[in-house]
Amino acid sequence: MSDRTTNGTFAPGNPGGPGRPRRGVERQYLAAFAEAVSLDDWRAIIGKAVADAKAGNPKAREWLSKYLVGDEPLALVELAEELQRLKSELGVGDGTGGAAARTGEPTANGSG
Repeated sequence: MSDRTTNGTFAPGNPGGPGRPRRGVERQYLAAFAEAVSLDDWRAIIGKAVADAKAGNPKAREWLSKYLVGDEPLALVELAEELQRLKSELGVGDGTGGAAARTGEPTANGSG
């Protein structure tokens, strides 16, 4: 199966490449943004958005949803299911809140 159609565009189902790497100036802008907004400021912004969303503000709900579940919520569900499957295979997350006990006996991957 070809990655491209006859006109050169990506074929359906092909995710394309990883995209263009960030340029230095973009990194500088992101660094300046991170310096200007403290964690306490960010917590206050999130708190306001939560209050607004609860009060019925659709823009606040949309903004929170984007950060909480992303643009592909089904991918998040699949990731959660995969995490549960892995936890089950490893014997962790049994609902007690504690980590699985290590017996000292080597496991299939050599850890114990």
